[in-house]
Amino acid sequence: MVRVKSLFMLTAVTVFLIANPPHVLVSGYVTYFSGEDAVLSLGDGPSGLKVTLCNTNYASFCEEFDSPPYSAADQWADHNGWEFTGSCPSWSGYLWCGVTDAGYLQWHNWFHGTGGSVYNFKMWKKVGTIGPYFELYVPISTFRASSSGVAGSPELHVSLSLYDGKGAKIFATEIVYNNPIRRIVAWIYGANKTADNLYLSSLNIKLWQNASGAYFSYDNGSSVMISGTFYTSPAKIEIEFYIWEYNPIQPYSDYEYWINIDKVVMINANYEDITFSGLPSGNWSLIDTSGRQISRADSPLQGMSFSFQNRPPISDEFDDGIVDPWEAVNLNSIDEKDGRLMTIAKPSTWGSWSGARLRIPSPVGDLRVEAQLSYIGQSSDLAEIYLALLDSTGSVVAYAGVCDAWAGSNPQWSCGVSQGSSWSTGANTLPGTGSLVIQIQRTGSTWTIKSSGAYIGTWTTAGSSAPIQHILLTNTRYYSYNGKTAQWEYIRTDIPGPPKPFNGTLVGLVDYIYVKRGTFNPNTTLTYYDEGNYFELTQNQQQSCFTIKGVPINDIVKVYDGGVLKKTVVSTGNDIQIQKSEIQQPFNGTVEVVSRPYLRSVANYAGGLDWNDKLVYGSDGTLIKQNTGINAQMETLGSECSTTAGWTFSYNLVSGGQPPSLSSSLGYVRFDEQRLSYYYPPGSELPTMEAWYYLRYDVNAAVRNMTVSTVADGSFTYYATADKLLEGWGEIIVYLVRGGSWTPIAQSPRSTAPSLNVNISNLYKDAFTQVDMVVIAFHTFARSRAGYALYSNPQWGRIDYLRLEFYRIPDWYSGINVTGLKPGWRIKFLGAEYWADSEGRVVIPINATSWPTSSTVSVYPPTFSFPNTFRPGNLYYLFVNRSYSPRIDRLYYEVSTELISYKVEFALISMEKTPSSTGIVHEMVFKYTIYEDGKPMEALPKSLVIDGAPVVISGTPGGLRARFSTPSHTGYVDLLCLDASGICLTGKIILP
Repeated sequence: MVRVKSLFMLTAVTVFLIANPPHVLVSGYVTYFSGEDAVLSLGDGPSGLKVTLCNTNYASFCEEFDSPPYSAADQWADHNGWEFTGSCPSWSGYLWCGVTDAGYLQWHNWFHGTGGSVYNFKMWKKVGTIGPYFELYVPISTFRASSSGVAGSPELHVSLSLYDGKGAKIFATEIVYNNPIRRIVAWIYGANKTADNLYLSSLNIKLWQNASGAYFSYDNGSSVMISGTFYTSPAKIEIEFYIWEYNPIQPYSDYEYWINIDKVVMINANYEDITFSGLPSGNWSLIDTSGRQISRADSPLQGMSFSFQNRPPISDEFDDGIVDPWEAVNLNSIDEKDGRLMTIAKPSTWGSWSGARLRIPSPVGDLRVEAQLSYIGQSSDLAEIYLALLDSTGSVVAYAGVCDAWAGSNPQWSCGVSQGSSWSTGANTLPGTGSLVIQIQRTGSTWTIKSSGAYIGTWTTAGSSAPIQHILLTNTRYYSYNGKTAQWEYIRTDIPGPPKPFNGTLVGLVDYIYVKRGTFNPNTTLTYYDEGNYFELTQNQQQSCFTIKGVPINDIVKVYDGGVLKKTVVSTGNDIQIQKSEIQQPFNGTVEVVSRPYLRSVANYAGGLDWNDKLVYGSDGTLIKQNTGINAQMETLGSECSTTAGWTFSYNLVSGGQPPSLSSSLGYVRFDEQRLSYYYPPGSELPTMEAWYYLRYDVNAAVRNMTVSTVADGSFTYYATADKLLEGWGEIIVYLVRGGSWTPIAQSPRSTAPSLNVNISNLYKDAFTQVDMVVIAFHTFARSRAGYALYSNPQWGRIDYLRLEFYRIPDWYSGINVTGLKPGWRIKFLGAEYWADSEGRVVIPINATSWPTSSTVSVYPPTFSFPNTFRPGNLYYLFVNRSYSPRIDRLYYEVSTELISYKVEFALISMEKTPSSTGIVHEMVFKYTIYEDGKPMEALPKSLVIDGAPVVISGTPGGLRARFSTPSHTGYVDLLCLDASGICLTGKIILP
């Protein structure tokens, strides 16, 4: 039996727990212990570790006192799941406590004679698992029929209390009403504060706890009256009314008054979060079903916690055939089919902002909304079709789209922002029927509206920063004129949507420590068995130093002489020898093995691997290569430079100057620079001009046998005063860009009129290599003598054509598939890490390297892996159950709450026996350790009892000693060890 008394000294109540089985979860406390039948011995045996992911659903509590019967509070409580005790006054016109049909819990006093009666009515209700971080709201209001009062009238005390799952009161507040509220007292775990000399007719009680502590306020959080910390979660709420009907001056109560409690609301502060708590130290990740690492938390501390919100951005591809959640606002019709949301306007709705409306969480700050619109016009139509964003009042904050200027003309592009400006292109600037991609973006107070398709343009203005509450897809028409059909292809945003369950895997890369204590001689070999995590000690007289065997590769071995760390080794899988020069032998000490299974690969493939191969993890633990039979494709790409389409232009005016322009004409793409400035480079007195101009063409493909053909030229001329020009030239360089690497493949001579005409073939002849882009760069440079001004003539560079030809890996082919793994497993390849998806598949992307490759693919398992559907408002924690053979060397007992843990541990170090006239005398050496929040502190137990008799403890923490006698060799003795907190460890010790 294990007995626990007043854990953490939170209450003065003694709690008795039966310690069977070795894990208990009771109303906020989680306990782990070694078991009532544990047998201590210096021998070892296999141990098992079973870890289960458990969860608790955070509850929310809301009582609005709006349910019948509207009657006295005791009757109402009996019908509505509340418990109660005490006397409840129920005399209308005299004194009454009950629930009104207006939805209040009310205390109502009428002027009446007092006779000294005491009314003390309590009602309470369990609130479920709220969790450690929560918010409590209780609005209270008071009213009087007369502003005057009766001298000496009795005070009314209204109390609100919270209790944890053990029944311990963790919070209370008392409100004293005496025309009106005069005093408030609040307690957190017994510590209290009083707000006196008040004159308040209403209160907004708010109590909340977050990571920084617990806080109480009676003005809805505007000020804090008392703060502290709750170590356990609230599980029950209690409301109490108390009055002693005694007036020392005259036998009357106060004039008529009443107090209303509007509602009691308690919610978990992280009800939108998926919360993980009490995890072992290490690295924990959430991996989604596609193998992406969504969240990661690292901590060296035990009991780590982290939270995650799965709020995918709001979007709708209109592909499910269901209009909901879009709401039709004054539309003639709305329908979703063929992957589109289609709307038709009603007559006489012009300017009314009618359309399909979607309510969204109110994002404050930056946002982006994009929609694709196809509109179908009619003859003589007058219509408006906009993508619009509305605030909480329904007012338009921003809009963009199609608007008719007058009947008989084609429409115009129109947009605007509240508190900013509006703009339109004018009639006949858009086709009568067309398609647009509309994007509205807010960054700070700057709005950027973009369009592509039937109209191409970008418009920027400062404007409103109001929160957005609706997306509106408008469709209106002017009186009885014809309208347009709006077909919306999609809506995509970066606005987080409502919390949703997360399908994925919780993965832990966690160390576990296994310990052997004893006396180690030079002829001793300690063998560690990874399968059962236990040790075996053997002797070999031919051996000259203490040796450790069996430790897997990458596990850590720590050797202590007494309590001093003497050696740390990362295992290579070979024997570890402890030389006498490192630790004098024999020695009493400890060997720790830090098990790190996540660093031990379970399979490796080191043969040649090409882009169209795949790897299959077999049942025998090997990776088997198979060919997919997929072939590369021949492709041509490039530009004949009749337009600027496909080209991206940028520049770096090193010495400054006028920004250049980009254009296309006469079959060339060209830039023009009107003027450069000169500057003095660091350490130079020479006026200098320099600039780079870059024309980029995207490839974004894994290519082989690539040919690049291009023709380009330019003009770069300079002059200086007094003809003191030292040099002035330009050059053209062609680069292939892969990631951040720019590789030059061709370069013109430096000249005032550089030209380049090249055909470069057999690039990446033997390997598929990812190429992001081809860049044709124009570089110009000039200097004049010191003291003479430097000038540039108008300069230009142009490209006649760029032609690319290569073999490429098909676009649809994502990469090398590694299958047969398990969720939570990962692949390491060339320093990168890739996680398995929900099907146990990893895809090594094509751009990871050049193909073929001889680099090694390695498979690593995690310590823990839990595929699951994780739901918002849930707390997830691990249920750890260690199973030992009867041979263990320690007893322990641990109690944990959401915010604190406390553990005591009795560890047996050695046992010696000596015969005496009264029997056998045993001397036991042990350590007694207390862990608070995972931090160890060696200590003395309060008392130690062997076979029912107290024994004297001597020595110091870390090497405590106790001597006891046994009349004969019984094989074992009963041990009872009592901690100062009241925790009692029991077990048996096998005698040597």
